[in-house]
Amino acid sequence: MKFARREPSPPTPDTVIWRYLEDWKFEDLLMRFTEHDQWPNKNGKRKVHHNEPGQMWFAFPRTFEDEKEGHFPDANDDPEVYCDRMAARMGLSEEEARNRKERFLAADTQTMRDAIFSMAQICGVSCWSASNCESAEMWFNFVSSPNGVAIRSTCAQVEHALTHAHNTPARKAKPSICAVGYVDHSSYFLAEDGFRNLLAIVQESWSYENEVRFVAKSPALAAIPTQVSKPGIVETLSAKEKQEHIATVAEQARTAYVALRQSRSEGFHLPIDLAGMIAEIVLKPGSSQEYSTIVRDLVGKANLGSVPIRTSSL
Repeated sequence: MKFARREPSPPTPDTVIWRYLEDWKFEDLLMRFTEHDQWPNKNGKRKVHHNEPGQMWFAFPRTFEDEKEGHFPDANDDPEVYCDRMAARMGLSEEEARNRKERFLAADTQTMRDAIFSMAQICGVSCWSASNCESAEMWFNFVSSPNGVAIRSTCAQVEHALTHAHNTPARKAKPSICAVGYVDHSSYFLAEDGFRNLLAIVQESWSYENEVRFVAKSPALAAIPTQVSKPGIVETLSAKEKQEHIATVAEQARTAYVALRQSRSEGFHLPIDLAGMIAEIVLKPGSSQEYSTIVRDLVGKANLGSVPIRTSSL
């Protein structure tokens, strides 16, 4: 798994991260992956996998409360402003900046932006919080029901869980990890503005989450041939052929995005290798002994009996 390039720097592998889960979401995490048919093989035949318990939920950006999720900052959305900001970042001379701007504005840049936006919207995101200890604020905001857990892990442990389960979904989904940058969309400039980079910026008001994200292609996005044949071949195409390819990708991504919205799909699962992913399970403050027994039973059935379980001290 490769880190998504962006500012700030990606988290280190040993960064401690937490995921706060309602009781039903925790049960979902421990279930067996059953969405094999969404990831068909090249020959179109279904391949049945008999896997161990463990699946991770990846939510589509539109399901988040932040209305700017997966959107370009204003400076990136305006072609002229984008050119000026990029020229300044690159340290171009006045003449170089002017020539570059003329070439850029002469091209159909809107189609490219439409493609990137739609591709971001049909990606899935798994949100974690980076902290050395549990957070009372995160409990309050993310576990509203009486029962729930927080699972403690590290970036390396979650990465391993995603890449050591079933090869087909992970290979096609290409999960990557990034630290989230909390920005003002009206003034921020995103130098690298690919679809994964759009999902690595969040409005400043959410900075208390100190978020680390795992971003993965959905089955719908993985099915779009963004490369012409093999890596690098697109560079040999003519300008017209490149534009036609971009337009095709943009249309397919937009169609997939509309279809997902109409289906009211909120996300998808990826299989994970649970063994070694969870360093500790913390029960929500005030949890009953009965719920503690339920969690221990679930953990035992998932073959995770060695994982420490404790009640929150908050």
